[in-house]
Amino acid sequence: PGSNISNALKNLLSYIILELKDNSYHLLIKSYLALGQINEAVETNGLKK
Repeated sequence: PGSNISNALKNLLSYIILELKDNSYHLLIKSYLALGQINEAVETNGLKK
Protein backbone atom coordinates (compact mmCIF):
# COMPACT_ATOMS: atom_id res chain seq x y z
CA PRO A 1 0.00 0.00 0.00
CA GLY A 2 2.78 2.45 0.80
CA SER A 3 4.35 2.17 -2.63
CA ASN A 4 0.95 2.47 -4.32
CA ILE A 5 0.35 5.82 -2.66
CA SER A 6 3.85 6.89 -3.61
CA ASN A 7 3.28 5.85 -7.22
CA ALA A 8 -0.06 7.64 -7.28
CA LEU A 9 1.57 10.82 -6.00
CA LYS A 10 4.36 10.50 -8.56
CA ASN A 11 1.78 10.05 -11.32
CA LEU A 12 -0.18 13.06 -10.08
CA LEU A 13 2.97 15.19 -10.00
CA SER A 14 3.88 14.09 -13.54
CA TYR A 15 0.37 14.96 -14.71
CA ILE A 16 0.50 18.40 -13.08
CA ILE A 17 3.89 19.15 -14.63
CA LEU A 18 2.61 18.14 -18.08
CA GLU A 19 -0.49 20.31 -17.64
CA LEU A 20 1.63 23.31 -16.63
CA LYS A 21 3.86 22.86 -19.67
CA ASP A 22 0.80 22.51 -21.90
CA ASN A 23 -0.73 25.66 -20.42
CA SER A 24 2.51 27.60 -20.97
CA TYR A 25 2.60 26.39 -24.58
CA HIS A 26 -0.97 27.55 -25.22
CA LEU A 27 -0.30 30.94 -23.62
CA LEU A 28 2.74 31.34 -25.87
CA ILE A 29 0.72 30.46 -28.97
CA LYS A 30 -1.99 32.96 -27.96
CA SER A 31 0.65 35.67 -27.51
CA TYR A 32 2.38 35.01 -30.82
CA LEU A 33 -0.24 34.11 -33.41
CA ALA A 34 2.33 33.62 -36.18
CA LEU A 35 4.06 30.97 -34.07
CA GLY A 36 0.77 29.08 -33.84
CA GLN A 37 0.31 29.31 -37.61
CA ILE A 38 3.85 28.04 -38.21
CA ASN A 39 3.29 25.18 -35.79
CA GLU A 40 0.02 24.26 -37.47
CA ALA A 41 1.67 24.29 -40.90
CA VAL A 42 4.49 22.04 -39.68
CA GLU A 43 2.01 19.62 -38.09
CA THR A 44 -0.01 19.52 -41.31
CA ASN A 45 2.82 19.33 -43.84
CA GLY A 46 5.78 18.08 -41.84
CA LEU A 47 9.27 19.45 -42.24
CA LYS A 48 10.61 19.32 -45.77
CA LYS A 49 14.24 19.76 -46.72
